[in-house]
Amino acid sequence: MNQLRLFGDAFGEGDDGRALRTFLGTAQAAGVRCSLALAGIAPRAAAGELQSLDLDDGWGSVTTATALPPAVCAELQRCVADEVAATAPVVVFAPPGPGSDARLLASLAYPSACAVLVAGDGQDPRELLDRVRAEWRWAGVDRQPHAQPERALRAWLALPLPTAAAATIVHLASPRSADGTDLVLTAWRRLGGPADLRLRLVVAAGDLPAVQALVGDTGRVEIVAGPLVPEQLGDAIGCLQPWRAAPPVADMVAVLASARAVVASRPGELGEVLGGAATARPIGGTNTADGGFAPDPDAVFAGLVWLRERSGEVFATGVRQQRRVLAELVAGRCAPPPPPVREVASSAPIVVVAAPWFATDAAAVPAIALARELLARANVEVRLVLAGPAGGSVAALRARAPELLERLTRHPGAAHLWVACGVEPAATARPIPWLAVPSTVVPSAELVERQAFAAKFGLGVPTTVAADSAVPALGAEPLFELPLAGRPVSTDTPLVR
Repeated sequence: MNQLRLFGDAFGEGDDGRALRTFLGTAQAAGVRCSLALAGIAPRAAAGELQSLDLDDGWGSVTTATALPPAVCAELQRCVADEVAATAPVVVFAPPGPGSDARLLASLAYPSACAVLVAGDGQDPRELLDRVRAEWRWAGVDRQPHAQPERALRAWLALPLPTAAAATIVHLASPRSADGTDLVLTAWRRLGGPADLRLRLVVAAGDLPAVQALVGDTGRVEIVAGPLVPEQLGDAIGCLQPWRAAPPVADMVAVLASARAVVASRPGELGEVLGGAATARPIGGTNTADGGFAPDPDAVFAGLVWLRERSGEVFATGVRQQRRVLAELVAGRCAPPPPPVREVASSAPIVVVAAPWFATDAAAVPAIALARELLARANVEVRLVLAGPAGGSVAALRARAPELLERLTRHPGAAHLWVACGVEPAATARPIPWLAVPSTVVPSAELVERQAFAAKFGLGVPTTVAADSAVPALGAEPLFELPLAGRPVSTDTPLVR
């Protein structure tokens, strides 16, 4: 592990900004890979001789202005675009003072970081780097079940990003039903084999005759025999994988690292590899009696059409999934901090509310209203986690609802219900079951409690599974959707009346 994350206003002219840039140079000279947290950069409007900069890390964006030289700005922008392990230590540079708000924001924005350090005023950058090295040693090495060595992913990470000229969709094919090649070919025929697109099937050499028989005379299909290699994705838009059963995950990690958008179902352990809908578009379907998954053909077709459109969201999904690989799926990263030891839990269900708590606009209002009502009713235990782009100000929440600050936590632990409130569900780390609350809806605490008790006592009874949905919604849909085993299912209980 030789990575760290810097949190502070790197483009500012204050002492904290200068200290951050000095430390960045010291760390880079020592061979440390550094990423600059977007959440620590103050938004500013250009005025006078200030240069306006639009910064984007794939998850959020900030527009700031600075008088720094262009070469310095270019290096800082590169650090914003670069990603490091989610467990890398975070070094906070704050204006003179205790810096407690900046440290709180950084620790909640990066809950897996092995340590969050606040740089002291006038601290020697070499001494600060020694502190970081001590944290690396103290944390030890994480044991990630699906991680790949960086050397194995290097060629995939080095692929140029796809453009609108990309004209190939890749599928890891086989004649076995579990891999869903028949579903891909059916969707391709339904699309009509468009002239602006090609379907590339990558198959093991031993499976070539059987896959050729499946393809038959289907037009604009290319079959490549052999192992998956980076060159096969060079001209690709993305990858379509409607699995019925979980495959080995090594090839999927490589595809994610290539920044080619993935459309896939999530049987078995694939959900842990693919992440949320922001990093891989899900394919809905139904659970089967034998423990497998049956992707819905309409969902497979919808995913194919989505890839064909080559929209900005397709390419942004690929970038986010590549950043997720760097953060979560590269072997050798620091181990995350151990979860806190909690007091003896009460018998009440635990509800975790994930929201942009520090937003300075109205985005946090529904979550604040829900949390206050749940606390006043005292029927469930409430824990709060930060979700979405981690911008805003701790002072904003302190002014609106200071009693909620003590409920914020990096590690909420096991919960009976998660509620994504006022954020896109894709931006929330979502154990299940969970609910998504639109930012325009103030949810009913009574209904949230009802679902929390149902989840605790196993009363959620699935009836049907949404064909192409990863967003269970509270308020926007007439039916309540509760994901079980990672897949959305509907009940007949309306949540909003």
